[in-house]
Amino acid sequence: MPDWAYHPFFRPVLFRLPAEAGRRMTIELLAFQARLPGGPVLFEALARSRVPARLRVRFAGVDFPSPVGLAAGIDVDGRAAVLLQKLGLGFVELGPLGAIATDACRETSPVRLREVHGIAMHPHRGAPAAGEVLQRLPELDVPFGVEVRGDDLASVVACAAERASFITLPCEAHASVAQLRALRAVTDRPLLLKLSAGWDDGRLDAAVARAVDAGIDGAFVVAGTPNHVHRQGELISSAALARALEAVARVRTRIPVALSGGVLTPDDGLAARRAGARLIALSNGMVYAGPGLAQRINRRLAPPHRASSNGAPARPPPAIEAGPPPAVDETSRPAARTPRPASAAAATASERIGFALLAVAAAGLLLIGAGYLVLAFTAKLLPNDTTHLGMSVAQLCRIDGCRIVDFVSHDCAVYGGVCLANGTLWTWIAREPLRRREPWTWWTLLAATGVLVAGFLSFLGYGYFDTVHSAILAVVVAAAGTGLWLTRRVARGSSPLRALLAGTPAWIWSPAGRGRLLLLGLSLSLLLGGSSIVGIASTRVFVPEDVEFLRMSGEQVRAIDPQLVPVMAHDRAEFGAGLLMLGVLVAATTLAGVRPGARRVLLVLGLAGTLHFTATFVAHVQIGYLNFVHLFPIYWGLSVLMLGIALLRRPVLHAESLGAFPDV
Repeated sequence: MPDWAYHPFFRPVLFRLPAEAGRRMTIELLAFQARLPGGPVLFEALARSRVPARLRVRFAGVDFPSPVGLAAGIDVDGRAAVLLQKLGLGFVELGPLGAIATDACRETSPVRLREVHGIAMHPHRGAPAAGEVLQRLPELDVPFGVEVRGDDLASVVACAAERASFITLPCEAHASVAQLRALRAVTDRPLLLKLSAGWDDGRLDAAVARAVDAGIDGAFVVAGTPNHVHRQGELISSAALARALEAVARVRTRIPVALSGGVLTPDDGLAARRAGARLIALSNGMVYAGPGLAQRINRRLAPPHRASSNGAPARPPPAIEAGPPPAVDETSRPAARTPRPASAAAATASERIGFALLAVAAAGLLLIGAGYLVLAFTAKLLPNDTTHLGMSVAQLCRIDGCRIVDFVSHDCAVYGGVCLANGTLWTWIAREPLRRREPWTWWTLLAATGVLVAGFLSFLGYGYFDTVHSAILAVVVAAAGTGLWLTRRVARGSSPLRALLAGTPAWIWSPAGRGRLLLLGLSLSLLLGGSSIVGIASTRVFVPEDVEFLRMSGEQVRAIDPQLVPVMAHDRAEFGAGLLMLGVLVAATTLAGVRPGARRVLLVLGLAGTLHFTATFVAHVQIGYLNFVHLFPIYWGLSVLMLGIALLRRPVLHAESLGAFPDV
């Protein structure tokens, strides 16, 4: 399924509602879609979760298309199993089910504990009877199991054995070998015994010994601990995963074993397989990491083949069944995609000159920004502007109460703000990651320089040539171009796209992924806004909100002085080009510059955005141009910027040792 389909907006499961209410709503929605004509086909088309054939595994005499499945407690009565099986799951476990139905109540409903990514499961939570569920359960494409419970386990096992591929017995069943033997005599279906990771080694060994003695086919180690917070039940959480992996490694030498719960990331799934778990049943991971977790674990366990230059696989896929499992390291994470770049000390003399020239270009942008802000709040127009118009600022003010002057000054102010933002980002890129010889920085500054040149050339199409601004901009472009030429070795051997995508990976709906997505959305809006403003400046110049503020149309402005519109269009085009450049810098910094431990990058992004949006807002407030539609991009952009930085703050500041951002 595409990543956008995993967003909490599309799956209210246990995210926005109390745990049981959220589960029920999600299951009801999925069950409703399963009943619609074409509903399962549409779900499967969106899921796109074909499981690689090499992930097939045999456990307790049953063939599973994937070792990753759904644990009991999520789809208790199997109403959504027809759709859930299409999420890349190798099996679905229903229940827990008893001989008779148990009514749900608030005291026994599951409870979420977000601080440990856990779910507190009460042993007597509500559930339907096994006979009711299995009678209406449709045929599934994957094996399904039933977790049983209650005092009359024999009758429930006998009922489940009619259709289930395997049956999971509760932890309490281990207390008596006689009971386990009696249950074994009821059916020849595979029986699995639940074992709690919260047990000590002695109790764990005793339970396994009884299971082996009774002929039980396998065990499910549950990543849970006794739940003292909510009085009864078991807390299935990521905090119990380390102990669960130890239990799996201990048990696997005596009985085939699977893991239930605790897995939140693809690396957790890989660690479980290395510990010896033949199956992985997702529980709290489906709640906190989303329904795409199964597909992501499948990709981690069986990465796609990559052919070498001679057509042979460059690296054989890891064998997840053969051979003894390597030692488990729960703290391990994938290495960063790119090696740490060399320091600036290795730079040649020409490169050091290039770095200095790029710093000069950044200073030029800051100088232009500061100059335009001072101009907007003092003189309003440059001397060459008034010379070109043939009238002073005072003469213009007498025409319409200074509305035209105010409009021109507000264009100067917003352009000054965007230049300050561009200069801030350019300064950081040139001083830090470029000197560390990160290729994305060179390509980014090249693209930004291209926008500068395009903006400079666009001045010629408006019938007005701003000599002062053009001279400063020519110096900036010359410094940037020369600096890029002298530092071209930084990008040697890399392509722009590969350089941008070589940043620290983050799952799209992790906190870091959502923060990046917001900032990329902001950069896209800047690019679209800049393009539209340049287009408007090249055609009609004024939008309806401008006409409302000026209280005159473009034709009326031209009637005052034919040179007025070119001056105003020129200022507007400068602002549009500045927005385009800012969009390029923000997008590249978000993709490649945001990484664990890069503390300054969030400060720089926040400072640049604040300078741009604050200057734009203040410029409009000062002249009374407060149309909500016109100012909405400012409100929206600043909100998205702050929210994106807030989401990125913790992953960036507290994940320094990771090669990838955490998933949850």
